[in-house]
Amino acid sequence: MARRIVDLTLRIENNMLAPDCFQRPVYVKAMTHEQSVAMGNGTKEDPITSSYNYLSIIEHVGTHVDSFYHMRPDGLTIDRMPLSMFFGKAVCLDMTHIPERGTVTVADVERAERENGVEIDGHIVLFATGLHERYYPDPRVLTQNVEISPEVVFISIKILPGGGAVAGGARLEGPRRRGTVHGYYGYQIVSQPQGLPGCGADPL
Repeated sequence: MARRIVDLTLRIENNMLAPDCFQRPVYVKAMTHEQSVAMGNGTKEDPITSSYNYLSIIEHVGTHVDSFYHMRPDGLTIDRMPLSMFFGKAVCLDMTHIPERGTVTVADVERAERENGVEIDGHIVLFATGLHERYYPDPRVLTQNVEISPEVVFISIKILPGGGAVAGGARLEGPRRRGTVHGYYGYQIVSQPQGLPGCGADPL
């Protein structure tokens, strides 16, 4: 089967959408080439100029990976989670028929498996709900998420060291939704981890 890379990341923008409890990102130009001429670097005939930006962002805004520590004080922080948890075979299941604030059930997942001719076995599982296309950047994209039922999370759960778990034999999380189910935690897997020591998440 041919491999392809699907980019699921959101572009980081100044004042981009964030939950009400988070400060929105600040991403502004701090210096331009034109402004840096005044520093007098280089020569008049051959000036040395530079351009750079200022970025301030909460680690849970935009595309990111949640660590187990985010929801459990005894969980692994992002820098302690092995890279092998963040890549592998994947399947995206169409859940656009689930109404807003509805629930993805085991029956929904099993139906999607049959329709796609795939059996979830160690896969990274993504649920396509259509919510992003419908609302982003409207704030309703943060409040109208579908629920992932506990039964779906526990289809085939594997307990991991550091207070976490993977479901379906894989990393299982709904799009832009986090949840603790009976003490187990499925984590978002929508970007590669970069490794920020002691953090509860890793922004792209």
